[in-house]
Amino acid sequence: MGHASVSKQLIIVDTEFLPTKLSKSTAQNGFTLIELIIVIVILGVLAVTAVPRFFNFSSDAKKSVLFGIKSSLDTASSLTYLACQLDQNCNPSLPSDGTVSTRVCIDKPCQPGEFISTHYGYPNASNAGIVRTVDREGIFNNSGGTSLSFYLDETSNLNCRIRYIRAAGPGEKPTISVFSSDC
Repeated sequence: MGHASVSKQLIIVDTEFLPTKLSKSTAQNGFTLIELIIVIVILGVLAVTAVPRFFNFSSDAKKSVLFGIKSSLDTASSLTYLACQLDQNCNPSLPSDGTVSTRVCIDKPCQPGEFISTHYGYPNASNAGIVRTVDREGIFNNSGGTSLSFYLDETSNLNCRIRYIRAAGPGEKPTISVFSSDC
């Protein structure tokens, strides 16, 4: 009998460590693949329609172009001034009057029509001055001989342009201004 009771105790001990019942949880622990795909599609549609309203890439690009052209104009006018100082036929202390002493040639030998008209050694605000110096496509509008405006398109938007004002006197650089509030 002692043997049977030990055996019975072992069975009782063995059954204590067995799980009573394997149950499946009925609660959902995540999203299904279809639900995730639908959320991603909705976010994509919102991004495509909303992002252009927050970021105006066209305006930023136009402003960058204007500041790039301003740098080109500044560099070209400085190089022309340097060329005028080195050219024995150019006098950087004279205003533009159309004489040989107020024009310079960057590429030697200079052909007719390649001279750059200068005003106190810097390119004049004209087609024969700064426009010829930078050789830039665009819409230039000469407004009275002392200044010239550059526009990116035919609209001639006054708030999306560059204005080049020729040098005011000997040793003074031209004024180059960017207007980009409405590009």
